[in-house]
Amino acid sequence: MYKTSIPLKNTGKFPEIVLDYLDQDQNLRKFYSLPPDISSFSKAIDSRNSFNTDRSTLVSVLESQYQSLFSDVELAVYSNIRDLKKENTYTVTTGHQLNILTGPLFSIYKIITTINTAARIKEAYPEINVVPVFWMASEDHDLAEIDHTYINNIKYQWQRPSKGISGHLSPNGIDGLMDIILKDFPELAYTDVFGVIQNAYAKHNDLATATFEIVNYLFGKYGLVVINADHKDLKKLFESEIKNELLEGNVFREVSDTVTKLNKKYKLLVNPREINLFYINKDSRNRIVKQDRGKWVVADTEISFSESQLMSEFKLHPERFSPNVIMRTIYQERILPNLAYIGGPGEISYWLQFKSAFDSFGIPFPILLLRNSILLADYKAVKKLNKLNLQWGDIFNDIHSLENRLVLSSSSLIDPNEIKSALTVVYDKINFKANEIDPTLDATVKAEHTKVNKGIDKIYKKMLRNLKKENEVSLRHLHELKQLIFPDGVLQERKENFLPYYLSTSGNLIDMLIKNTDPFSSDLLVFELD
Repeated sequence: MYKTSIPLKNTGKFPEIVLDYLDQDQNLRKFYSLPPDISSFSKAIDSRNSFNTDRSTLVSVLESQYQSLFSDVELAVYSNIRDLKKENTYTVTTGHQLNILTGPLFSIYKIITTINTAARIKEAYPEINVVPVFWMASEDHDLAEIDHTYINNIKYQWQRPSKGISGHLSPNGIDGLMDIILKDFPELAYTDVFGVIQNAYAKHNDLATATFEIVNYLFGKYGLVVINADHKDLKKLFESEIKNELLEGNVFREVSDTVTKLNKKYKLLVNPREINLFYINKDSRNRIVKQDRGKWVVADTEISFSESQLMSEFKLHPERFSPNVIMRTIYQERILPNLAYIGGPGEISYWLQFKSAFDSFGIPFPILLLRNSILLADYKAVKKLNKLNLQWGDIFNDIHSLENRLVLSSSSLIDPNEIKSALTVVYDKINFKANEIDPTLDATVKAEHTKVNKGIDKIYKKMLRNLKKENEVSLRHLHELKQLIFPDGVLQERKENFLPYYLSTSGNLIDMLIKNTDPFSSDLLVFELD
């Protein structure tokens, strides 16, 4: 296995706000608590120590969730859950939707970065325990984002139920989809993980429980603790924040002000609502909207509440109140003794909008760490790269630049800019003499100069076009390489599933990445797989 590092800013694939955050741009300093550096964690620990976390309820829920699923919990997981009762134990967290078959590769990378971050903090601060946590986004209802996966750029789509929150969905139909995948890739039948995934979807009644088992199988031995926060007892811990959101609207005011400030330079992903909560009713999740005269309604339903009815409803059924993308971050930090959140570029962008809302609730804002970004290159990709005499950093250039570089390297074609520079010297002399005779000739000379330059460009383009025809095979290989690395123009990690790479590494993919990635790195890593 060979590894190459490419600075993120050289890839052209990451948003400006994230690159500025990693560079510690002073204009962003007020929008986060502590910089993403190992030395910051001493202050993060102090901050968490000053905030009360209900560890008893947290551990009770975790133990219940694991005991309902597994007769034998991985020792590393059991030990971490037990340690969460202790005041010197903290968490590092990432979260993700319940994508079928784990979704795109970056969901795996988020968890790997989380596990490695927890280990690095514990190494730097041996007096504490640090537990890696995976937060299942089981209340999300954007089902179109989770109902498919790509393997070798082939889309496999689950014919899912049409509505409901993802965690409550029945996995019915996923087994049929996996049968189709197995026909296309029969070698997957010989992997342990494919059978585990099949079994998880077949035996469980809801997507949350199936996903819980799959993630635990992949990462349990590393001590990863999975949490499903769609739970009545955990929602009770969030009572004061939910009450404030329904009656006072701190989040809308604080986040709106931050968005206004950041929008002067950056394109943002999240805009707050006046109430950032949903109401879960049977198989639907709808926004709660405040109307005039002390009335709250559930959008697109006949459900409505007075203030007293609303408070009573939360007391009786806290599980029905579901945080949106903004309130979810606050909910997470309210119930976990968390030091850091590991997110992708989009997540880091929107977390930077939320700090003032955290401050208004007096909840510590976690250190934000960008997950590792990784490119896995199989033997086909490596062979094409070497044959084209390219480096991994080169492939992030646009395709037209690469085409020109490829064909020009195979010829002695003169640079048109050199010819134009030489002609400029000639025409400057002509223009000087012409102006001595008649100043009105200046425009004529310049027009002729422009015409000649256009003619040179025209000739050069024709020569280049002919060279491309001569190098048709090499250019085809270039396009094939681009498609392997950037399927349909996006980073591989944002589209492809982990299964082919798990197969090609004989099941050692996760071990290999955990051992060879640095959670504090600001580089994209390319791994050439044997």
